[in-house]
Amino acid sequence: MYEHLSGTLERIAGELAVVDVGGVGYRLKVPASTSETLRVGRAVKLLVTHRFQNDLFHLYGFATRDEREIFERVCSVTGVGPAIGLAILSALPIEKFRDVVLRGETKALEKIKGVGKKTAQRLILELRGVLEEVDLVPSAGGKVTEGPAEDAIKALLALGFSAQEAEARVKRAVDSAPPQTPVGDLVRLASRG
Repeated sequence: MYEHLSGTLERIAGELAVVDVGGVGYRLKVPASTSETLRVGRAVKLLVTHRFQNDLFHLYGFATRDEREIFERVCSVTGVGPAIGLAILSALPIEKFRDVVLRGETKALEKIKGVGKKTAQRLILELRGVLEEVDLVPSAGGKVTEGPAEDAIKALLALGFSAQEAEARVKRAVDSAPPQTPVGDLVRLASRG
């Protein structure tokens, strides 16, 4: 429904952030990994996702695409909701969470607030195969979504691809194409698979 919100950070308190966008204050729940990067009164752009819970519409904000993707993957696990998704992102860097799941370390997951033994086992069972295929951008490294790659992703979004699929396809295209490949060629490569 929403891709991102850009505006001025009006308030930050724990998991709650309020972003003023053209005079409308949007209340978002954010993980600690995102809230640590925010400063009141500064311009901010948060990637968002939403959930309906108890007949209420909730927005969740993230500093990076990888945070949002991990949150959405976690929330897709049977019996796991957004509170646990936020707790995971607040407790572990996303690369560490991925490693913990791939290695099957239930004890590491059980240390996270709200995650018991059964939930930890379910997270590992349902996410192990999925997270093997997720290509996370290292925190200290550059983003794939710069320059021509970013334009190619926007083109795929306009063609109807999901944000996740567009980014994955463009990453594969960038990795297989020669340096300085024009945007049009990247779009062609990415749209083929």
